[in-house]
Amino acid sequence: MNNSVVVIFLLLVLIYFLGGQVIRTLGQLVFRLTRSNQAVVFALAMLLLPGTFLHEAGHLILAVFLGVRTGEMKLFPEVGESGSIRLGQVEIAVSDPVRRTLIGLAPVFGGLLLIWVSSYFVTLTSQPFWWLLYGYLLIQVSLTMFSSREDLQGVVVGLGLGLLLLLGVNSLFQLFPSGFFRVPQKQFVSFVETYYPYLQRGLWQSILINFTTLVVLKLFLGLGPKLFRARS
Repeated sequence: MNNSVVVIFLLLVLIYFLGGQVIRTLGQLVFRLTRSNQAVVFALAMLLLPGTFLHEAGHLILAVFLGVRTGEMKLFPEVGESGSIRLGQVEIAVSDPVRRTLIGLAPVFGGLLLIWVSSYFVTLTSQPFWWLLYGYLLIQVSLTMFSSREDLQGVVVGLGLGLLLLLGVNSLFQLFPSGFFRVPQKQFVSFVETYYPYLQRGLWQSILINFTTLVVLKLFLGLGPKLFRARS
């Protein structure tokens, strides 16, 4: 069980860095073609719009579920004073550290859930359309699931409280090795052992898709000057 958590964490770290390279290289390619920063922002916003919607919807849904007031959800990009680009935003009222942490990390857990569930159901079909849709979902989710700096405000306190809660629950399991507290633990472990391979496979497939996309973009970026010289 502990090894499974470590593997998921390492796969997420790899997806995070690969996804960042994909977005950065895509932006460089669009800029080389258009020589316009506005075109880069617009292209990234349009290409990642489905993933941006899923990301912001994750914040919104969990905030409503936790009883935190929400405002407008924006799906179109905004450029900050420092030049940073925000592809989407949901207005969420100030809340306590625990709820703030859960809301901030909602896209990560929501993305993992989407990858997990879709990885399971796609194995039930052999139709190319569903596999193509699955691949498109993986690239959208993996490129947009990670929380921004604004999302992570107050997360340190919330994670500390969450860790204390987990330690408390684990202590209950140790104090009561049989009976009421053991039953849900056994059921949870059994569920994870049965369906965990689908999540791991979905994450590996996300890595493969991101890596392939990055290689293709790098090739186009490298061929760009040659193509332009050939045309001239």
